[in-house]
Amino acid sequence: MWGDYYINMLDSNSVAGNGNYMTSYKDPNGDVTGNSAIIKYNFAEGGKQTYQKKTFGIWNVIVQKKLDKDSLVYFGVDNIFNHRDYDRALQERVYKMGFNMKFGYDGHKKEESKKSVVTNAVAGWQGTGVAGKDGNAGVIEHGKAVVGGTASAVAEQSVQRDAFITAPFDVDKKPGVELIGDYQVRWNVHGGSDKPVATVTATTHVGDAAKNMLDQKEHGFEQRLRLGVDARIGDNTNVTVLGSASGMSGVDTKHDISDSKGLNHQRLDTIDVTQHADKWDFSIGRLTESMGVTGYWFGKEYDGGRAVWTSGKNQVRLGYGDFSSSTGINDSAYTHATRQTFYRAPTADEFVGFPYYGKEETIIENAPDTIQFFQQLKNAKTVKEQNAIVEKMYKLMKKAFGDNCLDPQGQNRNIIVQGGKASYIYIDKSGIPQMGTINGHSIKIRCESAPVELLEGDGTAFIHSWIKQNQVDLMEEYTASAREYCKKNGYDFVGWKTSTSLIDEIDHSMINRNYTINNGVPIGPLVANSSIKLSWVAKQYFSSINYSLNWLVTQGSKLPIEVLGNVTGLCVKVNGTALQKDTIPAIERAAYIQAKHSFSPDFGVMAWYLRSTGDDNHSFAAAHGDVNDIASFDQLANVFGVGAQWHVGDKATVSLDYGQNRTDFGRYMNGHTIYENHEAGNSTFDFGGRAAGGTPHFWVARVDIGKSDTDKPGSWNAFADYKYFQHGSFFGGNGTEGVPDRYLDGIKSFTVGGGYVPAKDILLEAFYTFDAKGIGKRDTLYGSENFSLGDYTRIQATFRF
Repeated sequence: MWGDYYINMLDSNSVAGNGNYMTSYKDPNGDVTGNSAIIKYNFAEGGKQTYQKKTFGIWNVIVQKKLDKDSLVYFGVDNIFNHRDYDRALQERVYKMGFNMKFGYDGHKKEESKKSVVTNAVAGWQGTGVAGKDGNAGVIEHGKAVVGGTASAVAEQSVQRDAFITAPFDVDKKPGVELIGDYQVRWNVHGGSDKPVATVTATTHVGDAAKNMLDQKEHGFEQRLRLGVDARIGDNTNVTVLGSASGMSGVDTKHDISDSKGLNHQRLDTIDVTQHADKWDFSIGRLTESMGVTGYWFGKEYDGGRAVWTSGKNQVRLGYGDFSSSTGINDSAYTHATRQTFYRAPTADEFVGFPYYGKEETIIENAPDTIQFFQQLKNAKTVKEQNAIVEKMYKLMKKAFGDNCLDPQGQNRNIIVQGGKASYIYIDKSGIPQMGTINGHSIKIRCESAPVELLEGDGTAFIHSWIKQNQVDLMEEYTASAREYCKKNGYDFVGWKTSTSLIDEIDHSMINRNYTINNGVPIGPLVANSSIKLSWVAKQYFSSINYSLNWLVTQGSKLPIEVLGNVTGLCVKVNGTALQKDTIPAIERAAYIQAKHSFSPDFGVMAWYLRSTGDDNHSFAAAHGDVNDIASFDQLANVFGVGAQWHVGDKATVSLDYGQNRTDFGRYMNGHTIYENHEAGNSTFDFGGRAAGGTPHFWVARVDIGKSDTDKPGSWNAFADYKYFQHGSFFGGNGTEGVPDRYLDGIKSFTVGGGYVPAKDILLEAFYTFDAKGIGKRDTLYGSENFSLGDYTRIQATFRF
């Protein structure tokens, strides 16, 4: 612990006594140029600057734990007591944690013998590999070694500086069967921008592109359990079977945030039967193959066969199979506009059935009973039917906008229930009997608490209940009003003119005045013959809903109301423009060849080629006026790639990859939407189809330092990369380990990451992807946009057994 303590310090950044300031203004008697000014200095004490005296302390603490001679971890707190001083620009309390390590990848003394090490700097594998229990490299799956003995310690020493020349078959492995597996927990965080819901018009719709338009912050936990066997049968045959259970189906690169935390989806990850024959290794099954040096373009599994020829500094890999289990992108960040028939949320006019100041009804064909309430009321024959329709309308409003839906701005608006009338007899000054009428006070019910009970049935239950609860007060009120009138005018009050009782008379009058259609009020469009009559209470609710929806909620907007559509359903059928997210089809069958050559133990190059075969016909729609242009493709992938890797000393590796997808499909996806009849400064335009772009390409640059090995506590690795994948160059199944396919499809980004082995068989890893930006533009409802993806963080822990 340490600190700094100040006693009566004169703070030159602060002043005391409300002084130490200056004023400056134009001199009214200055020269003709107007450049002269009057400057006055104001000090707390004439001619003296006065600073504040301050006494305070800043205390800090840090705790360090040395793990071994090369590494330590620490946790600390700066400004423990959170002293704040804006004049001094002092930071508030700061928590910090981290670890320090010396360079050197194994975390041990130089004289110790090196054991097997499998990392991304070796054999082009991504992430940090996990060696087997015997210290040998393990099964390569998802771009990383898992466990098992597929390379001896001697073999590892011979290839760890010659990344390209690693054969699938380990000739030194002894016959036998070994159980392999691991358990992994992972935390993913997507730092989105939380955009507001896109404003749609009556003829536009976001469609399945909502995730891209909202870009919401997300985070999620997921786990994975893998179990399998690795068996050497005889001298020349090896069989590996590995299965997994996780929260999502398919390969993990297809999603950025898992929807499930469980292990409810099972998958056969690897089934690899390899036969060794001299310089050739032949494999069949579900095989993992890394394309290129980094494997970023592809580093997952395919179902098929592979032949690998290895001789000295050269290697050739040939394969054919079905890549559909690992490829295909259904979560692209790109969007395009299409013409579609879709259902959308209603507007205020469509919900009510006529515009607030309009002259014609708003008619929706085949409308459900959740909208078009004016049209429903036109067909109602009784008060009970009217009440039921308005009650449904009111309940939908409450569900969409809350209990205060009739007065959302707090204007103290009321629902008025008319009071009852009662007649009485009095004797005037001439002695002649006369009849008078008392109009009872109306019931004012605040809109913010208007009860649904007023609309239940024919209304009589509410009136009966209210009168019963208030009959004593009503008797006194009506009698007092009648007697006061008579006394004021010199009349003699005789009694009430009723054949029953005063309470029954009031009850009957209130029902007649509030719940009788003939005594109701017309509503409807301004055209007279379109009006209908509603009972007084039904009209009060209907008019309040109409006013609130049109002015207090939507401020007169004629756009669809999405929150209302959540309760009415998307019920208005429209032929218009819909945004769709782009989809990259899966490669079903493909053949590939990879050729590698090492010029020295420190430098190697490679070239590779993959071509899809027997593709289905894939069609894509793009809006053009009121129709869609359709583009069809029967060839998805025709990819050429080259790469190089350079080992810098014993600790660092530099890897490069470059490639192109030379198909019409790739050029189409790398294109852009055509906007016609557009003027600068407004969002009015017509869609003119899609124009193809250039041949899409991709490239990767990556630097690795160190190697993590679960057999060596304290070992670690770190890396940094830059990725640039144009839209249409990539098909999914990336081997980065740190990001999902969504962050490579048409995206350029940086990723930094690393791994650390705190104890034997435990690997901790962290990846952080930032500055992820779209290389091309994507469509919105109001034109194209440049876009970016939120930073993506992945933290995971793997336990090997």
